[in-house]
Amino acid sequence: MKLKDQVCSLELSKQLKELEVKQESLFVWYPAVDGYNCGIWNEPTTADIVPEVGAISAFTVAELGEMLPMMIKNGYLELGNDSYGWFCAYRKEEADWDTKDVVGIVRDKNEANARAKMLVYLLEHKVINL
Repeated sequence: MKLKDQVCSLELSKQLKELEVKQESLFVWYPAVDGYNCGIWNEPTTADIVPEVGAISAFTVAELGEMLPMMIKNGYLELGNDSYGWFCAYRKEEADWDTKDVVGIVRDKNEANARAKMLVYLLEHKVINL
């Protein structure tokens, strides 16, 4: 499995940085001749240490899992995958998937991206603060 498939995308990483998520991760997206590459900057790394380089945290599934709360006011975290890919949602314990009780379901073929999309959703809608 390629590293880029184990971390959230550059686009989502940029969104999380704009939302002021603390830039602490094992991997970073860093500028290269052909765009951005993903790799280890220093172990462990803080992207803010080298702002002139433009490094951006490339959060892993585990790092994103630490940031996502298990429960919010409107429900419990539910993660999984199905024929459409990975999903991340919050829903009331007894809720049916087809009801209004599902909060902000997101999907992606990459698990880290699904988790990052949910984190972006929660931060943009001011459901949580980090």
